[in-house]
Amino acid sequence: MSRDEEETRRYLDLKADQERFAHPRLVPQRKPRPSSAQQEASFTDFVASQLFCPKCQRVVPVREKLVLYLPGGELYECLCTVCGTSLGKRQTQG
Repeated sequence: MSRDEEETRRYLDLKADQERFAHPRLVPQRKPRPSSAQQEASFTDFVASQLFCPKCQRVVPVREKLVLYLPGGELYECLCTVCGTSLGKRQTQG
């Protein structure tokens, strides 16, 4: 067998191995959208663990500080744990 034939055979064997062990192409599948009532029920009590701080210019962990007791729930303020900047407010129901 000549050198060119041997190189061609090795190349073809290598291509066959690549095709045999290649992963199938993953295609994302769409899930059915939940109804609006299901969406509302799934996000009734949402608590952020990290938020972007404009002063620190990065995503930082947050802590919640109770600001007010209201007839319909409580009002919390989200504070940056690094610099103490207010990053938002959250009101609980009930």
